Amino acid sequence: MTIWLSGFTNICMSNKKQNVSRITAKIGRIINAHMEIEKHPVAIDDGPALSPGEGRGLQAIGYNPGSNIKKIGDILGVSKSAASQMVSRLERKGLVVKGQDPDNEKDRVACLTEIGHKVFGEHKNFNLRHTEKLVSRLSETPGEVLENADFVLGLLEDIMHERMRELFRD
Repeated sequence: MTIWLSGFTNICMSNKKQNVSRITAKIGRIINAHMEIEKHPVAIDDGPALSPGEGRGLQAIGYNPGSNIKKIGDILGVSKSAASQMVSRLERKGLVVKGQDPDNEKDRVACLTEIGHKVFGEHKNFNLRHTEKLVSRLSETPGEVLENADFVLGLLEDIMHERMRELFRD
């Protein structure tokens, strides 16, 4: 009996490693497709062309008006330096203005301009359409499967943050 259980454990571990391998490969393909999408700026209606990252930055600012640069970075999951560069790009496009944080004179805050509010609304509607499509496709998926996926993705996110801290120490 012990030999059978030992062999069963090895098979289970082998299956677990194979599952992790398949999941890792799929995530790699998703990341590669995402990186390809990131290369192509998109103009929605008559607004300026924005990279997907700039669109996410615009949304972070639009949903969190008056946030300082560090908070924008936290919302986006990027460093303060990366957030600052993105906010500067949006400012050059006339969508954002930076100002002094009233609570901390060392910090800068970002707010949408009038044009920024218009483009923010267009991007919000664009993303809503894609979110509705995703929800529609996942509507038949059992809740426990989605909960498991959320759990696994949370673990992967933690691992990526650990890796970023190790690599960038920002």
